[in-house]
Amino acid sequence: MHNMKGMVTKEKVLEVAKKLFPCDLPIGVYLVMKDGEFVRCNRRAREILGLLENEVEVNVNINDFYSNPDERNRLMKELEEAEANGRFLEKKVVIFNVRGQTIWVQDYCRSIKDPATGSIIGYSGCLVDVTEEESFRQLFEKLPVGVYKLNAQDIIVRVNKAYAGILGYEDPSELEGKNIKELYVEPSEADRLDRLIAEQESVVNEKVELFKKNEERCYVSVCAYKKTDTDGRTYIGVEGTIQDVTEEETYRQIRDMLPVGTYLIRKNEEGKEVFEQCNKAFARMFEYEIDELKGKEVRELYASEKDYQNFIAELAEKQEQEDTPEDIPIKAKTSTGKIMTLEVHSRVLVDGAGSIIGRVGLVLDISNEVALWELRDDIGKTLHFYSAALVTLEQSIKPVLKAIGPDPFERDTLLTVENAIKTLSKPADNLKDAIIRLIDMGKTSPGRQSAISEKDWSTLKDLKDSLENFQDISPYPEFQMPTLYEISNKVLDFSNKIEKGKLPRELIKNVSIQAKELQRIYCLIRTHQALDTIIEADYSARALREYVIFQQRVPELPTLCKISTLIQTTIYQLYLFAQHKNVTIRQEYQDCHAEVKVDEREVLRALSNLLYNAIKYSWHLKIGERPQITVKAFTVEDEVHVEFQNYGVPIAFEEIATELIFKFGYRGKYSGDRRRMGTGIGLTDARETARRHGGDVKIISVPDSGEHEFDYSQPFLTTATLILPINKQHNIESEGK
Repeated sequence: MHNMKGMVTKEKVLEVAKKLFPCDLPIGVYLVMKDGEFVRCNRRAREILGLLENEVEVNVNINDFYSNPDERNRLMKELEEAEANGRFLEKKVVIFNVRGQTIWVQDYCRSIKDPATGSIIGYSGCLVDVTEEESFRQLFEKLPVGVYKLNAQDIIVRVNKAYAGILGYEDPSELEGKNIKELYVEPSEADRLDRLIAEQESVVNEKVELFKKNEERCYVSVCAYKKTDTDGRTYIGVEGTIQDVTEEETYRQIRDMLPVGTYLIRKNEEGKEVFEQCNKAFARMFEYEIDELKGKEVRELYASEKDYQNFIAELAEKQEQEDTPEDIPIKAKTSTGKIMTLEVHSRVLVDGAGSIIGRVGLVLDISNEVALWELRDDIGKTLHFYSAALVTLEQSIKPVLKAIGPDPFERDTLLTVENAIKTLSKPADNLKDAIIRLIDMGKTSPGRQSAISEKDWSTLKDLKDSLENFQDISPYPEFQMPTLYEISNKVLDFSNKIEKGKLPRELIKNVSIQAKELQRIYCLIRTHQALDTIIEADYSARALREYVIFQQRVPELPTLCKISTLIQTTIYQLYLFAQHKNVTIRQEYQDCHAEVKVDEREVLRALSNLLYNAIKYSWHLKIGERPQITVKAFTVEDEVHVEFQNYGVPIAFEEIATELIFKFGYRGKYSGDRRRMGTGIGLTDARETARRHGGDVKIISVPDSGEHEFDYSQPFLTTATLILPINKQHNIESEGK
């Protein structure tokens, strides 16, 4: 009886459903002929397509709704291929034009075939209006700010193209699946941001430093909020945005580091001047904190109301005369009442109507000019002391090298990372063989179990395998060397754990000897690398000291100098550095007899900067051969050209084309090759020096192969040319004699 009742209920359900289906479903259901003519569609489909109740009956065709007329043919072809493989066509987003408005629909479709012939005679399907979702998706993809989503484990679930682009990735998929903390320069910053989001639910404009794909660093401003599950408590991740603020942050840091005060003043609603921004030096100068100055009225920092009004009058006068308001002395007072004499440099800010709305500028405390000169002098003394300390350290390291010799890098072998790995490979193989002999003996020795545990035997075998495959552990040779050192340390620990008398003493001793030999070679390599760093740092410190001193010394009168003598002096100054780098200097300037009238000390510094770079960035042409640079000098009309050509580290085309390499403090994209050091000042100083003398500096960097100009993994021929005008008067007098 119960079963009969159940059957009757199902039949009733089916009977009612036949009348309802598919007309009253909350999704659009349609039936069309093969050519697209509507046969029937339900109420929701009519709503989506903007059709009247009886509009299907007046020959409406689904093709009329496609924004792209070819789109339907493409979809039908995809459907045929899908059905041939036993599938349906699902979730295809199509753009429709409905009564002049664009909508997006998700189409689920299948074909209707003639039972007799098997040919397609029509199509049935479902339509879902996804216009709102598609709008959000396009917004996500096209927003000019980076958008990201993390799960509860800080794994990147999704990012948009802008996010990937900010970090130098071509496709968002390269980032998806990574742990966000891998991108942070300081992992502690990621933890700090997590704590803020957990405590405050959201953060706005938090600045963090991230690594780009190419290992460059950038600053981003993060806005993010904590996501919870539907229960409102369970943490499920973070969503947010980032904006690239590297340039702004760099300028802010430079502004904060400047030894002069910078400020931004705005007029408030009452027309009074108030501070909007300032740097640390400015706040420190007036004995305030930065936050204490924001919103403070400017006149309160002047020594008197009269001093303020006098400055405003002078500023207005210069503005009227279209003169630059610079070097205006004022009397100011600190928070404790101390009176200072300041030198003010200001730029007036105006609105679209030309009305003054504020000003921006800097101030310099000139209360004690002597103190400023002493500061510069102290920098020179500090750098001199630093340079002397480096020389002392260099002389201390050389005996250490001899003490832990014999040294495979003592003579003509150039210490590159590749040569270092090659040299370490032999002692690594010897240690591996010693471990194999010990393991083989342990297999048959009755004292095996009591010598060390089975777990230790297994670990020893793993260490042997690591020695055998150490180059596969990390793709970076720089990390392979410390890996070998760590392995040798662990092997020594195991050899010391083996109980005496349980295994042959000679085998254990041989393992220990080979492990210590591997460590000795590693220590030699590291000591050499330390010495390389010291020598490079020594020149960088001396060059920076010379540059600082030059900024404060009185320029010397130009003297007549032979260009060949200047070059020879430059080579002599850098001879030891070239020898240490195993670089040969090929000299082709002796036949150039041009003379120049220059500040000798300045030009020697410029030549030294160019030669130093050529030595530092040189590679060897062939393994076993010394790197070689060429120094040439020749005349072109009324100029003398001094060329420094080296084979090695490339300079990117865009860095030369945009003159980025001459930017103060900038180091080339590839200048960090093999841990090379530098200040980013040398090329800037060299060109400034040349231009002060009426000349210039030119850089050319091209592939040695002559092909694949933008393949920077290959060696480039780089030529740096210092150009100076020839002293014409002296040449005329020489010819007359």
